[in-house]
Amino acid sequence: MRLLSRSATGTLTHRSSFSLASSKHVWPVSNSSRLVPQLQQQQQQEQQEQQPVSHACNILSRAGLQQLQLRGTGSRRSVAVLAGLPFSLSRPERVLKFKWARSYPAYTAGDLQVEVDVLSEGSPACVTAEELEQLLEQLEEDAQAAVPLALQAKQQSQPSYRLPAIANMSLVLCDDAHIQQLNKESRGKDAPTDVLSFEIVDDAPPGMMLPVKLLGDLVISVDTAQRQAQERGHSLLTELRVLLVHGLLHLSGFDHEQGQQQLQDMAQHETSLLSELGWEGSGLISAAEAAAGQEEGSSQGEEDAYSNGFSSPSSSSSSSSSSSSGSSSSGSSGRAGSVQSMSMASSTGSSRPRRKPQVPLVALDMDGTLLDGSSRIRPESAAAIRAATALGVRVVLATGKARPAAIAACREAGLEGDELLVSLRTPGVFLQGLAVHGRKGQQLSDAALPPAVVGQAFSWAGEAGISCVAFLGDECATLKLTSELRELHTRYYEPLAAELAGVEQLLAGPAVRKLLFMSQPELVAGLVEPHWRQALQDQGAEVMQAVPNMLEVVPAGVNKWAGLQVLLEHLGVPAQDIVAVGDGSNDLQMVSNVGMGVAMGNAVDQVKHAAAAVVSSNDDGGIVEAFERFVL
Repeated sequence: MRLLSRSATGTLTHRSSFSLASSKHVWPVSNSSRLVPQLQQQQQQEQQEQQPVSHACNILSRAGLQQLQLRGTGSRRSVAVLAGLPFSLSRPERVLKFKWARSYPAYTAGDLQVEVDVLSEGSPACVTAEELEQLLEQLEEDAQAAVPLALQAKQQSQPSYRLPAIANMSLVLCDDAHIQQLNKESRGKDAPTDVLSFEIVDDAPPGMMLPVKLLGDLVISVDTAQRQAQERGHSLLTELRVLLVHGLLHLSGFDHEQGQQQLQDMAQHETSLLSELGWEGSGLISAAEAAAGQEEGSSQGEEDAYSNGFSSPSSSSSSSSSSSSGSSSSGSSGRAGSVQSMSMASSTGSSRPRRKPQVPLVALDMDGTLLDGSSRIRPESAAAIRAATALGVRVVLATGKARPAAIAACREAGLEGDELLVSLRTPGVFLQGLAVHGRKGQQLSDAALPPAVVGQAFSWAGEAGISCVAFLGDECATLKLTSELRELHTRYYEPLAAELAGVEQLLAGPAVRKLLFMSQPELVAGLVEPHWRQALQDQGAEVMQAVPNMLEVVPAGVNKWAGLQVLLEHLGVPAQDIVAVGDGSNDLQMVSNVGMGVAMGNAVDQVKHAAAAVVSSNDDGGIVEAFERFVL
């Protein structure tokens, strides 16, 4: 489940006001009476010092809390009163003058006061109005018991985190129709899920200490929870408690979508909280994995899943996010203590946990698609891919790059690995479909250029002064290592070409899979492309272009789509079930022939016209949009 991170300016539900005046939780400022004379001595700083207090007033006021009443004027240390509760605010860049003002009480989970606002939306079909009211009362009590433990778990994983005096959240029990509408509005998914978590991100200035933590909103579909309870063989209340714990951990900043370790940590915290509270049921992540294994049927089912190139249940039942925010099948987006600049949504669940995802495979082009204008994978794109792989979706590359170049580019983004995007053991389509690798990296193709074409290409390139390089699988070779070919290595991750003495030495080695000419875009368009399109007729080779400053020569009939077909047959995945994303003319057939072809916003017109959908550009979050709309 990914969380929809938002600031305190927004509200999902009607939040009731509550008083912070409590004899048990008074923020101590023992020497506040000594402050007034010193405040009067520093009136010239009033305007500067008022800003953080005003900010706090705005945060709490917008959240439905009582308005702050200031005591005194501006100062190095301003004291405010909220419903009779004094607390202190300081400018983060200044060292506090008074020792007493720097002393904050250390709260424990036992000291924490929890306020839970509960309400219902819609009419769940599986319970009566009276039963729904009883569930609301019980879950309000349950949340008050669970919140301190969730925040304590956060403190254990993040030692610098300090427990607040008061924590507030809202809990909504609804029907499938209501949560489906929320899914549609927040994440573009027109389907119900079990739980959505909406975190209120703390946007106060760094260093500002507030006595209250606004966690956010938790929305649970009783209809979906009832179905899952029946499938898992326990009561509706047990399932609601499982979803409550999962959602609270998300509101506390845990995010299993950030990787395998985070997944394991969150699963352990779910189990620990349920046990400590004395509640039945396993955690949502563990339950989803168990159900997934049963759905496969046996250990043989797992072997079949592996043979099809999908990840194991332990790695596929949790999600990872995006960069992300919203709700999810097991995840959230905001990391503990951080403010997310990007809002995305996901949900913790479909109506039943799935071993096999709805989309079994996604094929991604690299240049102009996965890679941005600086030839880098954006962090939010990497997060979306990790979220998909964690759900069991196989994401493969369909690129013109050699496999080592693809691995190098993905390594920088943390996407290299057998269970991630690419490694020497993962399936993928490389070199424009010339190099296709299946399960465990098995090579599935062996196409090569005619030697005569290779000789002609290097002869012409030498006369024209155009850079030319031969791809020999995972290695490259050339007769002259130019500045363009060095850039091909440094910027585009391709292997640095070995400089050979002549064509004879080149042809005596491994077969040449493809050739690449590299020059200024205007020379490629005006000289290189017209010449070789004409020269290659009836030569067993053809031209292909992915980026303006390069032209590639490949064996006739070989392209990404042909290579992808070989891979899909090997994996046993129907083309009509997959998603393919691309931008260049070399992606046209691939985008045209799969079940969901997606064009980037920067794609050539041919690809846009052939695609089933067009998303934003590679510099504007197009990959994230594609995964959000069609995969997650």
